[in-house]
Amino acid sequence: MCTTLAVSYRDTEALCWELWHYLEIHYDLESVEVILVSEDEAHWVRRVVGLTPSSAFLLYRFHAMKHIAAAVGSWSDLYAALWRALGQVEREGTQAVLKEALSRAGTEGKRKTIVDTRVYLMRQWDGIEAWSKYARLIVG
Repeated sequence: MCTTLAVSYRDTEALCWELWHYLEIHYDLESVEVILVSEDEAHWVRRVVGLTPSSAFLLYRFHAMKHIAAAVGSWSDLYAALWRALGQVEREGTQAVLKEALSRAGTEGKRKTIVDTRVYLMRQWDGIEAWSKYARLIVG
């Protein structure tokens, strides 16, 4: 069963307590394998994972897609290769594709976009690993 709970809080710790209270009321938490916490690029999401037992970070594919399209979307071969490397959770393959993109980039702006995408993906790598690790639980 997959439930989406969308909330907005200024205090991350208060959010975690509210979330945990909600989950305790509505679920048998001893039977929950994992609580997947996805993101909308908000900085507090990582803290929610750290404060919520049995939780894991899941990179929101829409945001990954935006970065990837900006970096390599004009090269269909690299776009496909990058998604393949990410799908197989190949960190080195991901970096190799982005390195090739850098060699093709014709402007400083494009190079910056590619570097920014590399940094973004590497910082979110645990969320990419979760795509594979929890694939059977992910809906949509």
